[in-house]
Amino acid sequence: MEHRFTGPSFTIGIEEELMIVDTQTLELVNSIEGLLEALVELPTDGEVKPELMESVCEISTTPCLNTAEAGAQLRSLRGLVQRVAAERGLAIGAAGTKGPRRLNTSRVSALSDAQLLYGSGHDIEVSGRAPGFGALRGDVWRERGFGDFWGYALVAEGAAEAMVEVDLSPWDAAAPTVLVEEAGGRVSDLSGTRAVDSGTFLSSNGILHDLLLERLAGS
Repeated sequence: MEHRFTGPSFTIGIEEELMIVDTQTLELVNSIEGLLEALVELPTDGEVKPELMESVCEISTTPCLNTAEAGAQLRSLRGLVQRVAAERGLAIGAAGTKGPRRLNTSRVSALSDAQLLYGSGHDIEVSGRAPGFGALRGDVWRERGFGDFWGYALVAEGAAEAMVEVDLSPWDAAAPTVLVEEAGGRVSDLSGTRAVDSGTFLSSNGILHDLLLERLAGS
């Protein structure tokens, strides 16, 4: 595919979402606006931005030439928001663990027992890239539009059997690829090719993958 991107090749950026909490109770605090007001005059590489919840701030590096540069920027951003939060009696936290255990995809082998997740049912249907999507939704045990990374995490831990999306960027598919495959599952685009840059993405427990591809294709 021909492209006309400009700038250096193979840059890397890191984005991180952080919790704003009370230093005593560790309860979430809706203080993103105050933090942003204090940060506006401070020089920094990268960005500090609001997220959906007022108790969360997002930090992101600029496009960097390598992981070392990106890591240095990220540490600087973390330190900056921690200092500004501390001046207001607040703390910044990050958590993403659930104890030392290995994730494993489910062993469900029948669509009637499977939970199907997706980003936007409307987008999938109007894209024309999964003509069997509507019928498939009626044949699974349960279907939900969770969307984003959470859906892939549920597939990886065996709480759901499949997650499908269209119009997905390569950088949004890269991490789920590692997560789901390491948990024993399978990922591909809707043609069945293991790829993150085709714009379609299916992750599954592996057992149901070929059948899901057939059904999504309308076979």
